[in-house]
Amino acid sequence: MNKKRLIAGSIAAIAVITGIISALAATRQENEDGSYDSGGTVLGVREYSQEKFDARDLEALKNPVSQGVESGEPLTPEEAVELYAEYEAFGISYDKNTDELTYKGKTVRYFLDVKSSNGKPMNGGGFEGSMISMVNDENGVIDLYTVRDFDITNAEGEGKLIGIEPYNQKEFNRYTEERKKEHDGTGGSLWSDR
Repeated sequence: MNKKRLIAGSIAAIAVITGIISALAATRQENEDGSYDSGGTVLGVREYSQEKFDARDLEALKNPVSQGVESGEPLTPEEAVELYAEYEAFGISYDKNTDELTYKGKTVRYFLDVKSSNGKPMNGGGFEGSMISMVNDENGVIDLYTVRDFDITNAEGEGKLIGIEPYNQKEFNRYTEERKKEHDGTGGSLWSDR
């Protein structure tokens, strides 16, 4: 890139960032699954009208709403016992009286089992698969994820469960901060690349 282009681009970026110019960069990148990613190639820049600029919802940008999916009715205690039985051989137990999981004597705070996956990250828009997650912010002290061999699958296409692992301390701390932000309304997203 020549120096004139670099300087002109830098000046334009500073002008947009500081609010001297109100502009919107148009991007469009189609993902393999047919969805569109706003992080694609810049196709052009167009000026925002003052009306659109003034109407921006900055709070929504600063504090995005966390999204998740819940399917069906909450599990009965008996259904939960059946669901979590698969993990007993790996040190997880379910207490139907407290509705909590424990792992090696510690109450589980966060549990994630990606049962089947197309290999894409969950937060990238292209993930296809099935998973189970459980959150117990009140009493949990350990975060866990399953390890599966996706080369060996059952009739439902779920990878063979080969282990349970705790998240490392850095991941645990990051998740703690994300959950605090969600609860106090300052943002945070559970679906970061954990």
